[in-house]
Amino acid sequence: MSKNNEFLQKLENLFSYHPPKNDAEQGLHTVVNEASIAYAKALAGVIKNPAELTTILRKIQEARNLANFAVSCERVGISYRDLFPPNI
Repeated sequence: MSKNNEFLQKLENLFSYHPPKNDAEQGLHTVVNEASIAYAKALAGVIKNPAELTTILRKIQEARNLANFAVSCERVGISYRDLFPPNI
């Protein structure tokens, strides 16, 4: 397999959906989601400026998405590191 094909295959794997295979794996995502909701609700009760709250809630959602992505990647053993060979 050429280096370019190998890179493209790894890239595709990184961007593919990797659903949880059991309740334990789903539980990891549930922890992330519930913590994100709790944090968002807590801040929504403190931040009164609508523009600032909108930005904060979007950032919490972004952090939740990244955390769920990290959980999925760890479960299936993939990483951005895998795309590039180590520098020697």
